[in-house]
Amino acid sequence: MITNPAAATLSRLVDSRRSVRDFLPQPIAPELLNAVLSDANHAPSWSNTQPYRIAVASGTVRDTLAAQLTRQFDKGMAAQGGGWFGKLKIFATRDGLPDGDF
Repeated sequence: MITNPAAATLSRLVDSRRSVRDFLPQPIAPELLNAVLSDANHAPSWSNTQPYRIAVASGTVRDTLAAQLTRQFDKGMAAQGGGWFGKLKIFATRDGLPDGDF
């Protein structure tokens, strides 16, 4: 049982955390986005390397990016289900794999 109030608050935050991997159709309010990014500046990273980059897109750029990411993900998943031949094909052609550090 946690008796420290700060530790209890942190524990509740960690327990309520969730990951979302989808694109929303509605725009995010700039004030909310700025608040989230401001909080993210204080998040710890391994050895303080801060290895993340953030890009914000909207409109046709967002739609194009979402379509490309979905298509690449689907190719990668299909190759994984294709047995050793599918994995060899994706390794040889790199189709469905990232082409760099982006």
